[in-house]
Amino acid sequence: MEEPSFFRLMRKEFSSLPRNKMLILNACFMVALVFLIGFLYRAGALKSIPLVVADLDQSSTSRIISQGFSESEKFTVTQVSDYPAALEMIKEGKAIAGLVIPEDLSADIKNQKGTELLLIIDGTNYIAANTAYAKASEILQTLNAGIALETLQGKGFLPDEAQATVQRVILEQKILYNPDYNYAYYLSYGVFSAGIFSLAMSAIALTLCRQKRTHHFSLGELGAKIITYGVFASVVTNIIFRLAEMVFKLPARGSLGSFFALTLPYGLLIAVFALMLFSLAREEVRIFQAAVFFATPLFFVTGYTWPFQSIPDLLRPVYYLNPLTPFLNGARACLVMGADWGVLAKYVVWQLGLVTLYLPCAFLFYKSRTHRSAC
Repeated sequence: MEEPSFFRLMRKEFSSLPRNKMLILNACFMVALVFLIGFLYRAGALKSIPLVVADLDQSSTSRIISQGFSESEKFTVTQVSDYPAALEMIKEGKAIAGLVIPEDLSADIKNQKGTELLLIIDGTNYIAANTAYAKASEILQTLNAGIALETLQGKGFLPDEAQATVQRVILEQKILYNPDYNYAYYLSYGVFSAGIFSLAMSAIALTLCRQKRTHHFSLGELGAKIITYGVFASVVTNIIFRLAEMVFKLPARGSLGSFFALTLPYGLLIAVFALMLFSLAREEVRIFQAAVFFATPLFFVTGYTWPFQSIPDLLRPVYYLNPLTPFLNGARACLVMGADWGVLAKYVVWQLGLVTLYLPCAFLFYKSRTHRSAC
């Protein structure tokens, strides 16, 4: 019988996709994952952080400070009588931050002495702690100037004279791409990308495992499967990202064409790693276990959360060889920053380079295990 041509193999693989329950169910699961993550981060930025205030001064000045925090949407303020009570609420998890106003605050200000407020923050949750510190610093900076003006006017300065005396240096901020520090913009695309890689790789590897029960694959069949499943993973990635953008109002500043070009080599990388996983694990249970834990450690070496500049030199090769790195950073550049093709092209070339590197390895792994028992 004549050996089927490569294009005939491709047509056969594409025609079998609608009947592949494993891939279809996996795609549905990934869509469900998107909705779960989207709903989790739908608030975007943290609000209503529990803050406990211990006002030991009980003066008009201290009440101005307490009111400034109460009026902020970032905090939900609870008043307590002393420092131990504030610390106890933080230890019990009832508050994330605490503000202690010293009892001699008003007197020190009137006597033009330096004074300190104590800000206590639960540092176990970095996101909440960082937000609480940044907002508290902003509120106190604003209140500090107002208190200084009020003190000078109390000493007989006219309002204009007091304003001229208190010369504030204002830091004007221009936060690019994410001015509200929206955590959904920051985390969602990275989590989606890592989840898609892990789940799609698992589904493709399990599909190959079940298909191999009937016969071994030729080199042409493997090539056709990698292209077919790679295109499938690329299409699913585009659908998931577009759903997330529409439902959860995530940024989508780049062009559809540029993003699709970015996802094509990403899909091929997923398929190539699925072949390697299938060849090395050989059993369905091991495939699933390996896929679950594959993307998690690599996600932290992509420069997406922990900046590349802070990655130790020893791990820099992992950064460059990581199959997640170019897509995660490219997706952020395209969708959040709105980068044009001139910027995105390097991420596409990077991914194609990784495909070229890992594809022969995948073929070798498969060939070296064809003599072993089927899955």
